Amino acid sequence: MYTFVDNIPEFEFNEFAANHINTHLLQSYQWAQVKDAYKPLYVGVKQEGRLVATALILIRSLPLGQKFAYIPRGPLIDFTNQDLLKFFSDNLKKIAKDNGCFMIRMDPGIAYKTYKVEEKEQAEVSEYGKNVIDTLKNNGYIHRGLPLKMHDSFQPRFVAIVRLDDNTVNNYQTRLKSSLRRIQKRGTKIESGTYQFLDEMSSMIKLTESRKNVNLRDREYFKLLLNVYPETAKIYLAYLTPKKNIEVFTEKMDDLQSELDQIKDKSPKKAHRLNEQIDSLKLLIEELEDVKDEEKTVIGSMLKIDFGNIVNLLYAGTDVKFSKFSPQEFIYDHIIKESIEKGNQYVDMGGVEGSLDDGLTFFKAKFSPDIVEYIGEFDIPLSFKYKLFNFAWNMRQKSRKR
Repeated sequence: MYTFVDNIPEFEFNEFAANHINTHLLQSYQWAQVKDAYKPLYVGVKQEGRLVATALILIRSLPLGQKFAYIPRGPLIDFTNQDLLKFFSDNLKKIAKDNGCFMIRMDPGIAYKTYKVEEKEQAEVSEYGKNVIDTLKNNGYIHRGLPLKMHDSFQPRFVAIVRLDDNTVNNYQTRLKSSLRRIQKRGTKIESGTYQFLDEMSSMIKLTESRKNVNLRDREYFKLLLNVYPETAKIYLAYLTPKKNIEVFTEKMDDLQSELDQIKDKSPKKAHRLNEQIDSLKLLIEELEDVKDEEKTVIGSMLKIDFGNIVNLLYAGTDVKFSKFSPQEFIYDHIIKESIEKGNQYVDMGGVEGSLDDGLTFFKAKFSPDIVEYIGEFDIPLSFKYKLFNFAWNMRQKSRKR
């Protein structure tokens, strides 16, 4: 016997959501506080007094008094249980109508395919994912297809996720392993905290916005995330100590020059290698010229939040003037290793384009993540206004592609 419940208390809701096999940050109780333009509903289904399904529903108000309901990366439910799914769907439609919604859109966190970047063409469709699509269609849901572009859906359909175990670091691409060794020798450092790093976090994001001509988030938004997730939200900074770095590089150059003077013409190959090392150090010193008298210079940032067994990397910023010190590679590696030690199971690196041929995918692929291709979005129309909304949405998407 099933019972539909709403207004589930935070602890009970998160206890279920955090431990569900398809757990996701966007289905945490607190996420509604981040999306404060939406009205939240915390609903679920109980069987014999125990939760067997939950959904954070976000109700968005549109112009002219219109509303729609959205379930990001949810619901958290056993889609193979036909009776449970039908009971949940029937009650979902009722509560959405009661709240004046003309449609429901959901985005289940169910994989359609999972593969490494280089294995995309050989990847097979998940039998479970295919069955969920068919099941939802049979229950009256409209499947919105399998789009490739990130902006073609509310949430990215392609996401890079690193599985954490004893072999994770060994599975990094070879060039990344070499790069990380160089970064350590060049003196890049990491520190983590919360509110004390808000200014540095936001300044790095502003640099990224300017470079990529995009709008991301500001200091107040990052502060909100820290407020809403006080126990698991954290800011990471990659930084240099330029004055000290230059001293170390100069001393190393002097040692190499002395070694070069001693061998003279006795070993041309070794002399060539020494000259390359000296030139490399000169370039590093040149990159630090503008901050040569600084005791500390931040060159990269990251904000992450843990939920369930997943570490979510949400926002990253970089000062490209210091690209030779590879701040983002160092931050990602640091968080992955820290997460392994803490016993987390996954690091969600965020969305990528479905073509897998963009710079963001190229960067994330260094860490050998799985590309999880989700089954996409599903709609339940509740009014004739659904067609009007779809028409407006499609026109908006076309205009963005121009």
